[in-house]
Amino acid sequence: MNRLACPNLPVSWTAVLHLSPGFIIEYPEEGMKISDRLGISWEKMKRYKSAKLDNHQYSVGSFVEVATSEGECVVAYILEVRASDKNHVSVGVAWMYRPKELGKYTCDGKVLEGKQAYHGASELIASNHVDIIPALSLIQPVQVQQWREDGDDANVEGYYWRQGVNIHTKELSSAKKYCICQSPENPDEKMLCCTNEECMVWIHYRCIANITKKTAWENEIKRLKDTKVNHDDDDKQDITTSETGMRPKRQVCRPFSYLQAEEPWRKLFQAHITAEDGTKPSILISKGGEKVSEGPIICPKCDKSID
Repeated sequence: MNRLACPNLPVSWTAVLHLSPGFIIEYPEEGMKISDRLGISWEKMKRYKSAKLDNHQYSVGSFVEVATSEGECVVAYILEVRASDKNHVSVGVAWMYRPKELGKYTCDGKVLEGKQAYHGASELIASNHVDIIPALSLIQPVQVQQWREDGDDANVEGYYWRQGVNIHTKELSSAKKYCICQSPENPDEKMLCCTNEECMVWIHYRCIANITKKTAWENEIKRLKDTKVNHDDDDKQDITTSETGMRPKRQVCRPFSYLQAEEPWRKLFQAHITAEDGTKPSILISKGGEKVSEGPIICPKCDKSID
């Protein structure tokens, strides 16, 4: 198999994949056999810094949307542009994956599959999956931002990437972890920072909601158990009906289906968090549209109220 070194591969690209600065791009064998009508192979085609097609400029080191044979639109990173003449242009690209396309992979020692809760709607995964494609399959240039996760808040718009996958080892690079659940941030979802100076942990809204809903569920179970105890006390009384002289039958209370589910509080209760500037954050728990509880948000790590 032929191997081509790609000097245009940025250091940040190799670093996120845990690859050395001297990373070698390995084109697929079928791609290396590409030749134009003059019989010139990819290796012998002249390199260019960019190519212009349909009023779009495609430059090495930029991102582009590509039309696939299945009629889909995918994103790729341009590694090389080569041509034998202006009518026969080919492009070497590294594919960007959508999280749901990953299949099974390992990350931080865990075996995972597809999109995770922290993956945003516009998130892409960098890869070392390389192909040679005809320039005519390019649709248009596209902006893809690298999110380095070095700030307090996610400020990403449109396509972005922060992780890379090695398609040969099926390993996904790590992402910065937050919260008591120790999972990364999803920029499409909100987070709240604990105001306790000794804590200052960032917490996912979904984790705050889940913990508070679980408390409401535990209170619900306690109420049901207390109701059952009262019913049992009633059963001890020897009461008969005056009309029939027979003991009335009590309707048996069957277990609710949600009690049989795993973490039933997630669907049973609804949570609404209010954390606007200038107001103390609070959370409202409801069930079937009726208010169950409302109060301040308690940090799940330090157990103190968040101001």
